[in-house]
Amino acid sequence: EKTKGLEATQQESIDQLQVVQDQLVTMKRLMAAQQADTKRLSEQVASLNESIDGLRRCCRTAPR
Repeated sequence: EKTKGLEATQQESIDQLQVVQDQLVTMKRLMAAQQADTKRLSEQVASLNESIDGLRRCCRTAPR
């Protein structure tokens, strides 16, 4: 009887560990997607900054 109880407890632990492992895999995927989004946004901000700098230079050198 004790053996059956231990087996059940062991199986519950294994099941819980599997759930945690699945959650970790999901979190890793979400983090990778978020990092890709952050990189893309950072590149867009850098591009916008370059455009703004170009416009500023253009305005400074434009005849008035």
